Amino acid sequence: MDFSGRLSAFPMADLLQWAMNERCTGALVVRRSHREKRIFFHTGKVVACHSDDPAEYFGRYLVLQGHVALKEITFALTYCHRRDVRLGVALEELGLLKESKIRSTLRQHIEDTICDLFLWRRGVFFFTEQTWKEESLPSEAIDSIGLTLEGARWFDDYQRIRDVFQHDNIVLHRGSSVLPQNCSSLQRLVYQEVDGTRSVSKLYSVVQGSYFRFLEAAFDLALREIVDIEEVGGEIESEASREIGIYDLLLEQATEEQNRLFQRRMALPADLLEGFYPLWIRRPKAEDLADLDDSIVALLRGIDGNASILELLDRFEGPEEQITEALGAQIRSRLLALLPRPFEELTLLAESADPDSDILSSISFE
Repeated sequence: MDFSGRLSAFPMADLLQWAMNERCTGALVVRRSHREKRIFFHTGKVVACHSDDPAEYFGRYLVLQGHVALKEITFALTYCHRRDVRLGVALEELGLLKESKIRSTLRQHIEDTICDLFLWRRGVFFFTEQTWKEESLPSEAIDSIGLTLEGARWFDDYQRIRDVFQHDNIVLHRGSSVLPQNCSSLQRLVYQEVDGTRSVSKLYSVVQGSYFRFLEAAFDLALREIVDIEEVGGEIESEASREIGIYDLLLEQATEEQNRLFQRRMALPADLLEGFYPLWIRRPKAEDLADLDDSIVALLRGIDGNASILELLDRFEGPEEQITEALGAQIRSRLLALLPRPFEELTLLAESADPDSDILSSISFE
């Protein structure tokens, strides 16, 4: 299913509604700057969400919510590595959390990870047929309507918080009121890190977790005069304020499409691939090419996005299967994308397009 665009044109509420109406099964990939989240759907309902930001990992969430101690998570992660199991399985087998608690907290973690996307004003998205195959799933699929309502609440509360914490370059110090015994684990951790010298952004880099939950906790402490504003610095451009380049989305979407093809077949017929134009997302290291013939390595190093597979085959004197298999290995490693047109042509197309138009809808990856 080919659907892509920018969050400025398609807010998260619309995307969740679209997935529900279309009864989609697959992953909605949302990217901003150097961050990516993947929301996995099954017949329109959410079953999982993965963030590539370590601050939002499930283990960190459990620590911030006070369900397990940091040393227990460290031990559980070591167990995961040794036994090759997921964190939820390790926590249950080690007796640190019951299965019912793991599933309920996992569900809440998924909801928080998705609701955070309602605060993203910029970014790009596309839909892919990738499915979630892990064993750690919430007890029930999550309905998009509830997520939309909660995401809208997050956005409204975020605007209210920003009336006081106008940006992240604000230094906090401890206020006149005492931290109550019944405060949350997250509030206690925020309070412990407030020292009168750290800005909001530096505090978050230590506390981590959901960015909104962190701000919510700090704001509540400020309302009760448990913390107060020490100094207001100048606003600093954050990662969130920088728009991702259109080329990143084109490359990522092309890679997703080709990954699915190569996962089905180890080597594809040359006539199926000859019209595509390979381009490096990240050039392979020397050890990645160590097992290849020198002629294949030389050909791979010459890839620039403007020569088609057919042109590359014309330059190679060996069997076609060697090249298609080598290309498949690089694509499976997410190092190489196959573009539908030469990179220079896509560049000119992007530069000449109306910035307010949805250029992505006019480019087919089929």
